[in-house]
Amino acid sequence: MPRRFVAFLLFSLAPLSAAIWKGAPGKAVDAPGNPAVWKELGLKGAEQAVFGSRRVIAYEMQDATGAVAALDWLRASDPKAVVAGRFVLTCSGECPGKPNEFLKRLPNTAGGVAPTLPTYLPQTGAIAGSERYLTGPAGLAEFAPGIPESLVGFQFSPEADVMRYRTPAGEAMLAVFAYPAPQMARQQAEGFRKLNGAFVKRSGPLVAIALGVADKNAAWDLLNQVNYEAQVTMNEAAKRNQAKSIANMILSIFALAGILILFCFGSGLLFAGGRILLRRFGIVSADEAMTSLHLSDG
Repeated sequence: MPRRFVAFLLFSLAPLSAAIWKGAPGKAVDAPGNPAVWKELGLKGAEQAVFGSRRVIAYEMQDATGAVAALDWLRASDPKAVVAGRFVLTCSGECPGKPNEFLKRLPNTAGGVAPTLPTYLPQTGAIAGSERYLTGPAGLAEFAPGIPESLVGFQFSPEADVMRYRTPAGEAMLAVFAYPAPQMARQQAEGFRKLNGAFVKRSGPLVAIALGVADKNAAWDLLNQVNYEAQVTMNEAAKRNQAKSIANMILSIFALAGILILFCFGSGLLFAGGRILLRRFGIVSADEAMTSLHLSDG
């Protein structure tokens, strides 16, 4: 009984996550920085492997969104960090420009589609390494403490991205929040406008906030570069496909009508030919060619 208890205890204390690297000895490492932020980003584990003179750490995230957020954070201290699906890789030593040779040693890297919100942030005047993608209140407190959590409305599951910029009036921070619907964005924008020293702009489901700069013109020069554009390409393609389907349907109707006409014509010829052959061989007389009904009024 004690032996079974010890075995059960050892099994319970064993790490539950499988090794990340395939075909290479790996060593579990702690992710740097705030553990609460890593948990919020969906970190599943971090493992270091040595390949010759190179030491590579793979951070396994829950999905591609968490990987993008982790990449922004890690690049501040490690410009060589790269993202591969739901993994983020950092390398020290003589590292290659692309991580292709390491990808074959990782499990399936698929993790969904990367977020599109970072594409709405302007690049002019951006301070390199200052971008942070936020997924919850822990990241907000860590990277944008000037914005209260109560104003964001995380119950609506918004996306958020912040970056710092150099403006003629000094350094400013731009935060862009993307909400599931424009109505939610309109509601939250009213709350953001009550924030002291904030300049706020709403564009569709996006809410942009400029902080840290007192000059109104400099703030709006930054905000006016954030514009939401709805994608309508799929709708246009659907219209073209619909017109093509209608044309194909009309052609199919004409083809069917032609087949029916040919069938009727051929059936008539077969029937008439058969009657002629039957009369020639005397099986059917001429007066049997037509059946008439003798109906009278009486």
